Amino acid sequence: MATPICAGVIAQMLEANPNLSPNDIKSILQTTSKPVLNDLWGYIEATSAVNMATDYMLFQKTAK
Repeated sequence: MATPICAGVIAQMLEANPNLSPNDIKSILQTTSKPVLNDLWGYIEATSAVNMATDYMLFQKTAK
C-alpha cells in the first residue's frame, strides 16, 4: 500500500519542481520523513516534501 502513496507524493514534488533528479527526490524524501522503529522505516511527510521540492533549486544555488 505504500507504493501508490509514495508515487503520488513524488508526482506532487515533480509538479512543484520538474527539474528534480532521482537523487534529489530521494534526498528530499529521506530528509523530510519521520523515522519510526529505530530508523528502519518511517512515514512520508507529504507536505514537507512538496514544500522542500518547491525551494530545492534555491537551496542548491545558494550552497555553491
